[in-house]
Amino acid sequence: MSNALIAKTMLGIEDHGLLTAMLFLEGDGWSQGFGGYCFGSHTNGTDEQNANLAIFIKRVLEIAGVSEWEKLPGKLVRIKKEGLNDPIRAIGHPLKNLWFNPQEEFQK
Repeated sequence: MSNALIAKTMLGIEDHGLLTAMLFLEGDGWSQGFGGYCFGSHTNGTDEQNANLAIFIKRVLEIAGVSEWEKLPGKLVRIKKEGLNDPIRAIGHPLKNLWFNPQEEFQK
């Protein structure tokens, strides 16, 4: 586990026409994205994709302790990942034992 600063965010349609959300995180000498899941296309999404997008947004806001997506940059989170070059599996509140692992929560 290590700390990371949310440097910027993206919530929208990426260049392949897919609806997605991403946090751009920075740590001590590193930067990495968290998110990037496909939540549908710019024209439609399945019920499951729509539900997962709502979960992603709600849980990220809870972890960062804010009520609006626009307030995420500058917030501190903790991260969980296996190795240095592996993807970030989960983000956590900097003080509370509160974690968000999208893979686990999307399967519920």
